[in-house]
Amino acid sequence: MKLKKNSMIFFNMKWRRRKYCLDNWPLALKTLIEAYVNHLEAQFSFEEVDLVVKILGNNISPGADGITYSFIKNYWRIIGKDTWLAILHFLETGKLDPKWKEDLVILIPKVMNPIYPSNYYPISLCVSVYKIIAKLLLNRLLKVFHGLISEEQVAFIKGRSLTNHALLAQELFNKMRFSKAKKGLVAIKLDMEQAYDSMAWDTLRKVLKYFGFPTKFSNLLVECVENPEFFIMINGISRMGLKQIVDLDRVVLYLLIYLSYALNSCLTLKATKVGIWESWLFQMVLNLPFIFCG
Repeated sequence: MKLKKNSMIFFNMKWRRRKYCLDNWPLALKTLIEAYVNHLEAQFSFEEVDLVVKILGNNISPGADGITYSFIKNYWRIIGKDTWLAILHFLETGKLDPKWKEDLVILIPKVMNPIYPSNYYPISLCVSVYKIIAKLLLNRLLKVFHGLISEEQVAFIKGRSLTNHALLAQELFNKMRFSKAKKGLVAIKLDMEQAYDSMAWDTLRKVLKYFGFPTKFSNLLVECVENPEFFIMINGISRMGLKQIVDLDRVVLYLLIYLSYALNSCLTLKATKVGIWESWLFQMVLNLPFIFCG
C-alpha cells in the first residue's frame, strides 16, 4: 500500500502539466518545404499499414489488450482489413478511441535494491493498434526529419552516433582549458532533465506550427500522444490510472527533438543580440538525454 501511494505521488508530480511560453520567439530558421508538406498531407493507404506490420518485431511485450506483434503478423490476412478500417476512421476523423491510449507501465529497477520510485525506469506498453498507428505516422515524420534538424543533433538519428558528441565535448573543453584565448570563451550547458516527461501539449502544437507542419497531420500527432491513461503495474497487478501525462512513445521522442531544436535556435538568436557569438573554430554539441522506451 505504501509503494502504491508513493508511486502515485511521484508520477503525478513527475508528469504534471507545465506552463509554457513561446510568445515573441524568433522566426524558425528552417520550415518545411512544400514537397514535405505535400508528403505529410498525402492520403494514407493500406499498403503503408501493411508495410508497418511486415517490419514489426516478434517478441515484444503486449499492452493492455494482450495482443503481440507475432499474433498480428501471423493472422494479418484475417484481421488486416478490419484493422485498416479502424485506423482509417482515426485518420479521417482525427479522433482516437480513448481505450487505445490506455498504457501499462512496468517499473524496471535502475539499481540493485530500489527504495524510491525514482529508482525505477518507467517502460510503457501500448495497445497494439496504437503501436501500428504511431509507427505509421512516424514513417511519414522520418521522411521530413532531416530537412529540419541540424547536423549537431545526433541522438536517436539513424546514421549518427552519440559517441561523436562525447568525444567532441572532451576536445572542446580541453581547448577551452588550455587556449590562450580562454578568457573570451564560454560554454553553455542547458539541463533538460525530464523535458521528455513534461512537455506541454500546447507547446507541442505551437512547435509543430512553428516549423510549418500542416494542420491535419499535426492534429493526428497530438491526438496520438495527448491525454493517455497509464496503469502502473506493481507486483504484476495494475494498481492505478494516471491521466494527463506523456506517453513514452518514439513519436513523442522525435517531436521533442523538434522542440529542442526550436529552443536552440531561440537561444542562439538571443545570445547574438547580447554580443555572444558562436566560434567558427568550434562545433555545437546539441543532444538529448537517453530515454529507454518500450
